[in-house]
Amino acid sequence: ACNPARFDPNLALNLEICEVINKKQGNAARVASQAIVRLVNSSKANQAMLALTLLDNCAKNCGYPFHLQIASKDFLNSLVRRFPDRPPARFAPNPVQSAPGNQWNHFDYVPPQQFMANPVIDRILYLIKEWKIALTELSRYKDDMAHIKEMYRLLQFKGYRFPELRDSSVAALAPDE
Repeated sequence: ACNPARFDPNLALNLEICEVINKKQGNAARVASQAIVRLVNSSKANQAMLALTLLDNCAKNCGYPFHLQIASKDFLNSLVRRFPDRPPARFAPNPVQSAPGNQWNHFDYVPPQQFMANPVIDRILYLIKEWKIALTELSRYKDDMAHIKEMYRLLQFKGYRFPELRDSSVAALAPDE
């Protein structure tokens, strides 16, 4: 499912993996979550993105045992292991307007430089926010998911900005009970 030669996720295979996790008892959810987070930390961006898609599919289809694993401190720390301590700025500083009469001065001007967004970090931030809302606010097991809320607060404190969520993604994780 996370072969680095692939560039598109295979939803059928991901759902098969979810079925295997659901059928097996014991530590299947833990073993699966550990294997997925290792792939998320791959140096190959396409493999990491495929692993994040698989992680999202598992979170939405495997239920409480898998939710407990993704809410563990070890899992969350492994998930954000490659995050820089401070998030890189999305844009360079605005032009300085110190010239008399706001005339353009080439020594004061800093041209805006687009920051190359990291899709892996952006997707992880999306998933953490989704889990925070669906599992720590809307779930009946919210007390078991406290580490997700702590990780959300920590990343927010460090300056990370979380993307807007689609209602459908939250609804898939926390259907009306």
